[in-house]
Amino acid sequence: MKTVRCAALYGALLLSGCATAYQPIGTDATGGYMDNRLAENLYTVTFAANGFTGQHYAYNMAMLRAADLGQSLDYPWMAVEGEASIARNPQWPAYELKVAYFEDKPDPHEGQVFNTATEAQTLRKQYGIP
Repeated sequence: MKTVRCAALYGALLLSGCATAYQPIGTDATGGYMDNRLAENLYTVTFAANGFTGQHYAYNMAMLRAADLGQSLDYPWMAVEGEASIARNPQWPAYELKVAYFEDKPDPHEGQVFNTATEAQTLRKQYGIP
């Protein structure tokens, strides 16, 4: 039975393409993003990838989700206050970002500061994501 499940999972990964798509995390074991509200303007954003995805791509997809989330909340600025690789297996990269959102450009002491629209546009163009 275990062999059948492993074969099914492997087949699903092959059919899903190589790199993890920019999508919400689902139950299909292909990875994706999720976010968690900690306070009014403070969130954790996580992107977990499959074994065909590089660490740099996984980090950038976490950044893209952070920028998209900020735009959906009408915040033009975000500051990455913390970041960590949370991968349990180095072949399946995963990143978690702690992101604060602002209406006005924050001071650099808040963390790495990004304009949400510019960051989203840059990453979407880089990876061909509509």
